[in-house]
Amino acid sequence: MSQTGELSIAFVSQVPQLYEASLAFLSQYEKSACALYESLLRKDKHLYVVFRSFLQSVSIEGLFSFNGETILCQFKNASAQLRSCLSAFFSDAKVTCLAGQEHSVKLMAEALKNTANGSANEVRTFMLMECRAPVEAKQKVLVRLATEADEDSVLEMHLAFLKEEVAPAWLKETIENRESLERRSVRRKISQKVFRLIEQEDSVFCLARVDVQTPHYVQIAGVYTNPAFRNKGYAKSLVCQLTKEICALEKSAVLFVDVTNEAACHVYQSAGFVAFDRYRICYYK
Repeated sequence: MSQTGELSIAFVSQVPQLYEASLAFLSQYEKSACALYESLLRKDKHLYVVFRSFLQSVSIEGLFSFNGETILCQFKNASAQLRSCLSAFFSDAKVTCLAGQEHSVKLMAEALKNTANGSANEVRTFMLMECRAPVEAKQKVLVRLATEADEDSVLEMHLAFLKEEVAPAWLKETIENRESLERRSVRRKISQKVFRLIEQEDSVFCLARVDVQTPHYVQIAGVYTNPAFRNKGYAKSLVCQLTKEICALEKSAVLFVDVTNEAACHVYQSAGFVAFDRYRICYYK
């Protein structure tokens, strides 16, 4: 490692000193960077650290994961030097998605403008929300874990969620082409016991997952209700039940929601969630 204080990028797992310093750095952002923090805890092989190395210490400037397509990032402060360092690192990389706390994504997006990726083709802004105390839903429903027998139903709901809430505009009509890939993902997540659902007459119509956990937070994601069952309080009931389970673990529930989705924002606010930060996702063709 350089001893001059210049910026460097390395795999977090390469040097024990970097890992410990990265843990200390990212613990400050545990609530807003749950997925990144969890990947650090399990020592994900795709995790990089941006740092300055001195004779007796290391200063962490940020972390990001990059699996060859998607970037998830968290940085301390923006600077021209940091942008230049990131531009050089991603000069030959093809990025399809960039996500993270809003100010961190803005920094990375500026860096990517100076690469072959250019500017993002679609940008979405989300509210990061937290609930520390569960709210009792008026509607009592049975929420259960998804099992192997639910694979087809969960996959159908999952693909509908991706098409409606996740895929950029130019991929929405081809989301079904990902069925084989997403089936493997759904099968794995069912075995990991992360999907929760509500059903009626053996038909799944409301789904969510809790697949990101850190020492103090659990992230709720993928909340989706079949259009025929919307505006009936089912999503709120599901989220309230999950939040109750999370708080029983002495952790807080967190999630992010598109700022343009007023109906979902209202549901989460009525379930006891309060906004605390902004999240951003950028898509690249």
